[in-house]
Amino acid sequence: MNYCCDNFKRWVQSAGVRGFSAVAQSDCGYRFFCLQARGCDKQDEPKMKNIPKGLDIPNPLTIAMQVGIQYCPFCGTQLATFIAEAGDEFQVLADANRPLLIDP
Repeated sequence: MNYCCDNFKRWVQSAGVRGFSAVAQSDCGYRFFCLQARGCDKQDEPKMKNIPKGLDIPNPLTIAMQVGIQYCPFCGTQLATFIAEAGDEFQVLADANRPLLIDP
């Protein structure tokens, strides 16, 4: 898939790991990207949910959040155009990213 810029490509490749990433999503006929921020890798989430109750940690503890985006935060490309040009490749990426999405 051709990306609008190298920075956005790195964010797409970082999906599911700690920090910021861009996660492809296809739901109810809509195809879009979410900006996702994670405090830990997706694979480490179960460890974060089992923190001992004796520790003074805010409850609930937000370990990941996401919001839909319409433009590349780096170069300003309208992502709907990028998604349309990607065709089936976007759907393959969205299917691979499905386990990384945060439930509403």
